Amino acid sequence: MKRQFVAALVHLYPRAWREEYGQEFADVLASRPLTCAEVWNVLANALSQQVRTREPWLLVGWPLIVALSVYLVSAMWTPRSAHFAHKGLTVILFCVGLWTKMRDGSGSGNAAIKLNLLIGLPVIVLGLLAGMGAVRLVLSGSDTVDTGPDWRISLAFYGSTNARVSQLKGQMIFAPLFAIVPAYVLGCCGGLVGRLLKAGYDKQAR
Repeated sequence: MKRQFVAALVHLYPRAWREEYGQEFADVLASRPLTCAEVWNVLANALSQQVRTREPWLLVGWPLIVALSVYLVSAMWTPRSAHFAHKGLTVILFCVGLWTKMRDGSGSGNAAIKLNLLIGLPVIVLGLLAGMGAVRLVLSGSDTVDTGPDWRISLAFYGSTNARVSQLKGQMIFAPLFAIVPAYVLGCCGGLVGRLLKAGYDKQAR
């Protein structure tokens, strides 16, 4: 189990970095106890390495995560839709897969997964906070009451008439995780198109 967790941590680093240091780094992590501080340090270093490589998923992801965070925070004052733009995200994941394939030659599916998780991070965090009772969700529909202390931050969303606050909490936590496989497929589709375009360019160059 620890080996799989270590492999997942190492996989967060850029591909070029993993090819040079990945196996040695994985052996070091596997040979010592992993504390929360050490895991956090690994995550921070992985993000730093990803920023240095300027990978497409990260270049696209940061503006999107800022926009989504602003959207969610604005729900504290003005109700927002509880349904996010899946069609737009579908196109973005496809394009990131294509861009990654054209740039690096591989990793299109993994790039789409990373982008999906990055964008979903603020949603997951808010869902967890709502589940713990630290955030109060208000949803228009049959179940609009999220009981608890009035001092909590309130986020107001529009939803369908049969929606429930308890369902929204679960959706916020698990929807980005359930979207991993579709994100991978979209990234691979974009990568396939990128491979065809790249083959066409190479053929013309000859």
